[in-house]
Amino acid sequence: MATVIMKPGIQRLIARAPIVGHALGRRAGLAAAGAKRIARSEAYDTGAYHDSIGVEVGIDERTGEQAAVVRATDWKAGLIEFGTSERRAKAPLRRGADAAGLRLTGRFGRQEAGE
Repeated sequence: MATVIMKPGIQRLIARAPIVGHALGRRAGLAAAGAKRIARSEAYDTGAYHDSIGVEVGIDERTGEQAAVVRATDWKAGLIEFGTSERRAKAPLRRGADAAGLRLTGRFGRQEAGE
């Protein structure tokens, strides 16, 4: 049996590694693909919302760690995701994240410590 002792700060160093960003991007790509499938079947009119769903990978300015974001940039994204007083929420982004095994954090998900 071996004992592994991690040096202080190693987790932060690992979290900044490009390979972590690549892995996050792949998982976020699965979430985006799921969101696009849902958008295609439940929220497809002109295709603008569907086509606006994408992934961004980079360094989070707050933490300095690799992060991946799945977002829709179409103007009606919030209306489709959260619904209106006249239409139910379709939630393609949240459902796509769930299907990919991701959890939401930040503004619309569970809050991270310090937010």
